Amino acid sequence: MADEQFYLQVELEIEEGTKDIALWSKAKIIAEDNNTEAQLEYTKLRVEQLRQENIKEKTEKVVEAFQPYKGVIWFAIIIAIIAFISWMT
Repeated sequence: MADEQFYLQVELEIEEGTKDIALWSKAKIIAEDNNTEAQLEYTKLRVEQLRQENIKEKTEKVVEAFQPYKGVIWFAIIIAIIAFISWMT
């Protein structure tokens, strides 16, 4: 998901009143209860949160895709370590 989509999602959350209440509270504290600044701060915080969730989701998909090859991957790592140790001695 591109950043623009994250910003759009946050804008819709604000318009629809479906903000993350805890994150909104944090934004208000950071903005010293200035509503306009709080909205800007909320947007920054929420977009970063959405980015992190997106990264986590993509990472989980990659891990899931490699799950069937887990044994082969560990075997290759062990062989590489043994080769490296042999090369060092």
